[in-house]
Amino acid sequence: MPEGLPDFLATNKTNNAASSRISGKPCQPSRVYAVDMNTSPIAGIGRRLKAIRDERGLTPAAMADWLGVSRTRYSNWENDQNRPAEEKMAWLCDQTGLTMDYIYRGKLDAVPMALAIRLAAREQGQVPDEGTADLSSVVQAALEGARKA
Repeated sequence: MPEGLPDFLATNKTNNAASSRISGKPCQPSRVYAVDMNTSPIAGIGRRLKAIRDERGLTPAAMADWLGVSRTRYSNWENDQNRPAEEKMAWLCDQTGLTMDYIYRGKLDAVPMALAIRLAAREQGQVPDEGTADLSSVVQAALEGARKA
């Protein structure tokens, strides 16, 4: 068992009686480990939420209110302290035209091109200027950021 994890987090208890009926052997409990947010596929959700919030021109408090969550909860999401609730992120996707793939994995494939470029720039800490932004530098910065992630 990994050090520091309570028993109920360290193993995923399964119904051994049901498992033995299927395979004839008792089931070995699977292991569940804490997720390292720096290396997991969901790392960066907070950065993407901040980019969405900036794109909409909202403060963290206004974004929390818009999503219907407490300001502390939203702050924890944006700071990658906790994983956002899927139903809230699905609602956010419905309202903004974004995809769950973008929020959870950073994939911009199905996001409209103009929005994808602006979000990618915001994720890199740039603020795209409507109509006058040098798109080639924004796209280049986004590609560089994607390679690092």
